[in-house]
Amino acid sequence: MVIKSQTDTIPPVSPVLEMVSVNPQNGNVEISWSPSPSADVLGYIVYLLKNNAGFYIDTINDPLATSYTWTGSGSSFYSESFVIAAFDEGNRSPLSNHLTTIFCNADLDSCKREINLTWNSYIGHPKKVLGYTVLVSVDEGEFKEAGRTDTGITDFTLGDLLVNRQYCFIINASLEDGSVSRSNRICIDTKMQRAPDWINTNYVTVNDENHLEMSFSIDPASEIRLLNVERKTGSEGIYELITVLPPSPYPQEYIDTKADPEKINYYRSYVKNSCGIPVVYSNPGSNIVLFALLQEGDLILKWNPYRKWTGGIDSYKIFVNTGKGWEEEAEPGPNDSTYVFKNISELMYRADGNEICFKINASEAMNPFG
Repeated sequence: MVIKSQTDTIPPVSPVLEMVSVNPQNGNVEISWSPSPSADVLGYIVYLLKNNAGFYIDTINDPLATSYTWTGSGSSFYSESFVIAAFDEGNRSPLSNHLTTIFCNADLDSCKREINLTWNSYIGHPKKVLGYTVLVSVDEGEFKEAGRTDTGITDFTLGDLLVNRQYCFIINASLEDGSVSRSNRICIDTKMQRAPDWINTNYVTVNDENHLEMSFSIDPASEIRLLNVERKTGSEGIYELITVLPPSPYPQEYIDTKADPEKINYYRSYVKNSCGIPVVYSNPGSNIVLFALLQEGDLILKWNPYRKWTGGIDSYKIFVNTGKGWEEEAEPGPNDSTYVFKNISELMYRADGNEICFKINASEAMNPFG
């Protein structure tokens, strides 16, 4: 009598693909799964999924295997989808669920000095995605967190870029069990026209011709040198362009002959990048308007404080001209905007005529920019 064994025709139960993640350092894809519960499993087959069809990658002849690293990945250039199957003596299970790697792309906006990142969503099954973390490294330094986005947001913008640096990025998808799926490592060089780190309004003053004279200094390392000068009159005014100063390695001076020196005028300067977008503004500066008021025999001087000097006010000095030339008469404190002359008759006694003139000078404290 001959006894024939019965052929196994029942395929194993499909494994569950748990996670795919890119190794950002070498571009390999790390694939992990939960094993098939079928007792007769002999191993697993890994497939690349394209257009809903599985393309063979490798066979793992180990029923206890739960992970595989694919070294032939193109994950540095595009996202890839994977499925796996279990096999026994003569059968292959249906393909598992599929998972797709995260591919991050970066675009440099040199006009805005920004890098715009976009990436594809990570599939939230079987592990729910909680959100994304953006990691950044500058000039091959340590990767640090640059920001986070919610699950449904797959873009991020990094601004205030440094010029001529290399920025590298990795996107981490945070999963509900605490694990992380990583994207490719994408790098971009910020080759841009170097803007100034600073522009300084050195001073705004009334000159001997009763015109407003001002000076500006610009970061000497800047590759952008054209200074656009704006003026507004009064605190509620609107800044308007009044001149463009040509490039110069020295502090640049300008005399505004059209402004009214008896009104408070504010000035600032800025540079534009190659796209015509203002990128760096100076601190504002203003002229000082001095008022005089007689009250019960006292002469009260009032003025608007000089504002926004980078170094702050060091001191004010009041000068008096009784007809013999300007002489320093008083030194109010740096926070003062009023000074009272008691017994104005003594000042009038010193006058050569019927008129006494006053002016005030403000001095800046230490300022490294000019």
